[in-house]
Amino acid sequence: MRLRSEIHFVTSPAGDAFQPVGPFKDDMKTRYKHIHFEEVTGLATPRWLCENNKDGASLGEIEWMTSWKRFVFQPDAYTEFDSSCLRDIASFLDALKQEIQS
Repeated sequence: MRLRSEIHFVTSPAGDAFQPVGPFKDDMKTRYKHIHFEEVTGLATPRWLCENNKDGASLGEIEWMTSWKRFVFQPDAYTEFDSSCLRDIASFLDALKQEIQS
């Protein structure tokens, strides 16, 4: 199991404290039946784009919510999800949570 070499840092809104987030495993599941997640690199905080497998349409983003101290899903406007997609998004959020706790 390989780990990504970069470590991301999350700063508080005041910019006075930081918390390391990551590194994340390269083999963490990012592809599901109807959706997949693409990590956005080069940002101060970790972020993933959620996209449709059929045509790559953007469905939303997962990013670190400093005030909640966890990752959250922010859907794009006018997107609709069935229970299967919502379970996949929740599964990915749980995997991210486990990564930062380990």
